[in-house]
Amino acid sequence: MDPNRFARLKEQEFAIYDQEVGNANDPKLSVLLSHLYVEHLLERYLNTKLKASDGLFNKSGLTFENKLSLVQAFGEIDDQLADGIRKLNGLRNDCVHKFKHQPSQKQIDDFGRTFGKAYKEIKSKYPNDKHHCLGAFIARLCGEALTLALFAEHPLLPNRVITEKPR
Repeated sequence: MDPNRFARLKEQEFAIYDQEVGNANDPKLSVLLSHLYVEHLLERYLNTKLKASDGLFNKSGLTFENKLSLVQAFGEIDDQLADGIRKLNGLRNDCVHKFKHQPSQKQIDDFGRTFGKAYKEIKSKYPNDKHHCLGAFIARLCGEALTLALFAEHPLLPNRVITEKPR
């Protein structure tokens, strides 16, 4: 694929992320919107891999965990990303099932630690600011999930690294 076309594709995808997820100011809303976005990306990935996906993604279809497990069965998602997605799912569950729940520092740190050394970089960039840390962790996770979907949809992309928004 032409690198310029690839760059335009990334910019278009990140514009969608910014519009739909990245502009959320409330941490709870960020968790909920990013969960929806990641689920959308898992479905995009699965649509490229399955010969027939009719009925799998409607209300009576696969759960979020089932979708993630199915993606894992293809062997193209690393354990670190899968763990991060599961932690996001846990955050989402707390946000929707516990009235007035806001992600705690411990939950945010547990989620962030799934990114290895990037966790320390983000924590040092936003010391004592759990909301910005959460936003950075979410952006990183969404970038990695987007990478997975894009490489399934466009197998000839030049590399496998799209973890940050273009600056």
